[in-house]
Amino acid sequence: MNKTVQHIKNQLDSLQIDYSDVVVTGSTVWEYFEIGNARDLDIIVSDNNREFGTRKKNNIASKEVMINNVVGVGRDKFAILGIQDNEFFKNSELTIKDSEIKFVKPEIEFSKLVLKSGFRRDFYVTSVTKSLIKNSSYPWDWSLVLSTSKKISISKFRLFIFRLTLIFQNPSKLYIGIVKRLKKYIKQSPKLTNDFQDIGLFLLNQFNGNTFNRFDILMRYKLIESNFKNNEYLEAYKLMQINRMKLSENDASRKLEIFKNLFNSILDFYREDQSPIEINKDFKLTDGSHRAAIHLLQGSINIPIKITKEKTPKYSKDWFIHNNFNPQLLDDTEDLLNKLLIEKGSTFNCIIWQGGSDYLETIKELISEQHEVKLVVSNVSVENFNKFLIDIYKTDNLEDWKILYKLNKLNKLNSKTISMISFLVLNPDWRLRENTNSLISKKVEFLKAEIRNEVSKNSSSHIDTILHIGDNTKQNRHIYETFISYGLIENEI
Repeated sequence: MNKTVQHIKNQLDSLQIDYSDVVVTGSTVWEYFEIGNARDLDIIVSDNNREFGTRKKNNIASKEVMINNVVGVGRDKFAILGIQDNEFFKNSELTIKDSEIKFVKPEIEFSKLVLKSGFRRDFYVTSVTKSLIKNSSYPWDWSLVLSTSKKISISKFRLFIFRLTLIFQNPSKLYIGIVKRLKKYIKQSPKLTNDFQDIGLFLLNQFNGNTFNRFDILMRYKLIESNFKNNEYLEAYKLMQINRMKLSENDASRKLEIFKNLFNSILDFYREDQSPIEINKDFKLTDGSHRAAIHLLQGSINIPIKITKEKTPKYSKDWFIHNNFNPQLLDDTEDLLNKLLIEKGSTFNCIIWQGGSDYLETIKELISEQHEVKLVVSNVSVENFNKFLIDIYKTDNLEDWKILYKLNKLNKLNSKTISMISFLVLNPDWRLRENTNSLISKKVEFLKAEIRNEVSKNSSSHIDTILHIGDNTKQNRHIYETFISYGLIENEI
């Protein structure tokens, strides 16, 4: 007999409780599957033994009553999942049984577990994923896993009284709560720069309203991309310097030679802690456009920056038109901008999973109403989809169990194609994601919820099978590069 089962029987026998009137819950369920060690024995009792629930309460927060030093009777512990205590005695689908002892199914315990936070939660989630979900003969049923809590109706007055009771029970919680709120308030305004800035974020920050303000960077990029051999861009560079700095033709030519030397020097001797570009408090470039162009061409992920109080000069496309630059050259340069925005992760990438594949046009329309769509990859099939999905989430800090949960849902669908829409969000309104301390756009969060809500009106697809959108420039760049590596974008932009 399983030693955990034997221990449970010994405790119940000592209390003269019938095995059929009990369902085991809590950490003892994990101990039964040889994951961790339970400090006590948590049980749910049937209505036949409710007298045990009239004894002294030791833990108001969890509504748990200790009936001896080991055994605790819990009440309404699964209400957050919409499951009442009596259902565990009426519905055999919610429990497993071993030698007359019934346990809450691990999938249901897991649903409650993932809604918690802290080290203990993380330990058990990781252990269960590794030992029980991935490497066990236990027939894990993802349909029993609920990844979101049910809304529990409680009046504001009752909630206030409940919280006040907890404070009197443990006054230190009041202090901890105040400290947490202060820390959260301090973190509300995300810091977009810290000696280095993500290249995609830098590019996105150069927009002033709807206008990209630094076409001069792109001109320099095109020149060095040609290895300083394209006559059109050589002449355009000199014309730019003449108009910007009121230089003579000879002085403009000398500036060109200085640029060549800078490029070669950076290639030969550059260190990341040297020669930061300068940006102001609005994250607009004030000095270092030559270096910025080189970083973009060389594939730098992060660029060194320094904050100054200078104003940014204005070199939008209109400045070049006003100064009589070749229109075709400007169109080519604008194409380059769109290419860089996508490649560097400045555009947000929305992957439409199989559950949303029938609503591609609807989703595209919803995005287009608010943002400019730059690229659409329609209905492509993915070889080794499981590996692809795992690769997509590598920069997302998504726990393994959530990936397995999503795969289980997606692999049940008939559609086998996915799509991607890449779109530009100006002024993304960043906040910090608390669990990862990474940037996430409030505008994109709202858009994602709006799309899911619209699709769900006409579809029975689970919410996790509809779409995924990168949170920030790093994730968007990774999504694009993953699509490229799997051959899902035929021609790189």
